Amino acid sequence: MMEDRKLHAKLQLPLPSGTQQADAPPSAPGQPLDADATGPGTASVGTIDMGLSTPSVSPSPRRHAGSISQRPDSPHVMFPGAVKSAFSHTLRFEQPSTYPALSTYRAVDQHGVVVDPEFKPDLTDEQVVKLYRDMLTVSIMDLIMFDAQRQGRLSFYMVSAGEEAVSVATASALAPEDVVFCQYREQGVFKQRGFTLGDFMNQLFANRKDPGKGRNMPVHYGSRELNIHTISSPLATQLPQASGAAYALKIQRMQDPSIPPRIVAAYFGEGAASEGDFHAALNIAATRACPVVFICRNNGYAISTPTLEQYRGDGIASRGLGYGIETIRVDGNDFWAVREAMKKARKLALQDGGKPVLIEAMTYRVSHHSTSDDSFAYRAKVEVEDWKRRDNPIARLRKWMEARGCWDEAKEKEARDSIRRDVLKAFSEAEKEKKPPVRTMFEDVYEELTPDLKSQMRELKSQLERYPDEYDLGEFEGGRETPEYAIPDPSRPTHFGFETVTEGEKRERVAGVFTSVAESYDRMNDLMSFGWHRVWKDHFVASLNPGFSPLTSGPDPRGPQHILDIAGGTGDIAFRMLRTAHVLNGNPSVRVTISDINRAMLTVGKQRSTTLPASQQAALSFVEANAENLTQTRPLHPYPSPLEPTSPDAHGNPEQAFFDPATATSSIPDASVDLYTVAFGIRNFSNIPAALREARRVLKPGGVFACLEFSKADRFPVFNALYKEWSFRAIPLIGQLVAADRDSYQYLVESIERFPSQREFRDMIVDAGFVVAGQGWEDLTGGVAAIHKGMKPRD
Repeated sequence: MMEDRKLHAKLQLPLPSGTQQADAPPSAPGQPLDADATGPGTASVGTIDMGLSTPSVSPSPRRHAGSISQRPDSPHVMFPGAVKSAFSHTLRFEQPSTYPALSTYRAVDQHGVVVDPEFKPDLTDEQVVKLYRDMLTVSIMDLIMFDAQRQGRLSFYMVSAGEEAVSVATASALAPEDVVFCQYREQGVFKQRGFTLGDFMNQLFANRKDPGKGRNMPVHYGSRELNIHTISSPLATQLPQASGAAYALKIQRMQDPSIPPRIVAAYFGEGAASEGDFHAALNIAATRACPVVFICRNNGYAISTPTLEQYRGDGIASRGLGYGIETIRVDGNDFWAVREAMKKARKLALQDGGKPVLIEAMTYRVSHHSTSDDSFAYRAKVEVEDWKRRDNPIARLRKWMEARGCWDEAKEKEARDSIRRDVLKAFSEAEKEKKPPVRTMFEDVYEELTPDLKSQMRELKSQLERYPDEYDLGEFEGGRETPEYAIPDPSRPTHFGFETVTEGEKRERVAGVFTSVAESYDRMNDLMSFGWHRVWKDHFVASLNPGFSPLTSGPDPRGPQHILDIAGGTGDIAFRMLRTAHVLNGNPSVRVTISDINRAMLTVGKQRSTTLPASQQAALSFVEANAENLTQTRPLHPYPSPLEPTSPDAHGNPEQAFFDPATATSSIPDASVDLYTVAFGIRNFSNIPAALREARRVLKPGGVFACLEFSKADRFPVFNALYKEWSFRAIPLIGQLVAADRDSYQYLVESIERFPSQREFRDMIVDAGFVVAGQGWEDLTGGVAAIHKGMKPRD
């Protein structure tokens, strides 16, 4: 098998005088080039044998200077810096031209004919077709994106034409758990590992679905899910990062051998090898024996600088040997050669606890460097056309597939047509998406905004308000939602009833109000709504029909459902939800998390929950949290986390993760909630836009935000006047008589008056990124209360 083939050195190192040179290569210095067998930037091409060149330094244990001494009459150097070098009595400077160039391994030639007699494909025809389609997809997408940039629809793009085999073939030999660092011509790596066309387009358009939130240049992709670090523009910076990551993986396995072995794959072009970071990366990887494979795409040009002007040595592979790294040079236009080399390299990188390997893939950059470049200013067009005609990696693999009988012209046409349609569809959808909210330019640098960032936000807000016609914010999610008010700020002014206070002060005073009224909460709502709040809550829950989830896949919609009830401390809504789901809809897999910022309200709810059936109690959890920041929640008691999946113990029973209620916190993850409800609570929030943004974050795509709140009965002036008269005159007085707390009830009445109208609140929900149906709300009892709903768009 290929993997078991004996490694042999292709680079002949100088030997002591009088010593016979063994295993001399078949080519001699100065032998003419076979242009079809190699890319630019090499001095010669070798045999069809795949051989990893191994440095002449043996992988001995770490040396210490004190352990080495130069013995008298020894024929070899024993100095710490050059062990086992033979002494010579001839004064001679070594000439690079004396030694043959490293050979270039090839498995299949440009005609699609297998030239390595030991090569046997390890993939099924279906797997090969899938990888071929990945290469086609990259090629077709590149052409469309290049044209789109020329049309002004994209700001920038980089094409990888002629280099598709290097990225797709190497990626196909990696494990999903391996960690990848790319440069900016590795679209094929992303595609092979699962990056969708939508993922590409969202990043290119920097829209609201871009995980990078529009902060990176186009083609600077990244994916945490696929273990690919985000691409950065500065040349070669990813290489020392890759060595460091590989060293970390090695340390992890040393500490816990049960962790599956992983490597790091680092991609770069030959131009990046001129940077100091390249040398630092290889040296630390070699001296620390890091499990990393460096993959160099030697495509002949560093932007406009040809390899002849970049270096005088034997390409990049010779540098690997200089750093004591096992190295191979392969034909980068040969999919199978690249894949075989990567398979072997990965296996080597995991040997002996880890070690680096260097692959130099010889290819040719058919495209311009980028859309900012015109390569015909520094190379002849006939040169490019000759490479496209004579040796194209896609055409070479296609010839091999056709000879094998798994591909033909009809399949080629169908594949190209369908891929083109898919690319254009993803392009059109991404182009229509809005940009991320303006506020995101300030986020994710610090956990909390610094005073400088807050000042910058206020300055931007002032600029936008001063020149509203100069800045079109319609294409941004949230539109003219001022960024300053999208993030909680304890020092920012807000209202507490009719008073102006800071957000931090309001939070404290609201907490005081609900601590005061916790025991009489239902009585308070009875007084404020003439008892109608019970009817409204029943209608609210019935309209949501919990336990019958539209997100459930399969024919039965009664699947698992997670409901997050915000400001639901006493459990009124949550208990109704569980009863409807478990009893009426017969779905015991529905669970509800009650979240409230006020511990006293949660305690009342916890006490009341003891009257529920055991099955409903088991599906109920209580967490203390601020709705404006659900990344920090605290269980009411040492409860199992309601948001983290539990794993079975040895007996098959779910293990329970317990928390210390005094210190433990957890986060409600992104896209983890099916239904988010808040009833008679959102008007008390210090920062409603921030709370809506958090609601959108925690909801799954297609998940529903539902709010029941006191509202405006402006459509019925007489009724509205009577209701306000009752509210402002009677309710505070009753609060004084019933609960000895006039101020709390006065605030609650004022908070209703200050809450936005139905239309204004609907617009806030839309600005937060939700989709609403119809007018966006349902009035109850003439508008005294209203139900608002919004859906998080599906990806």
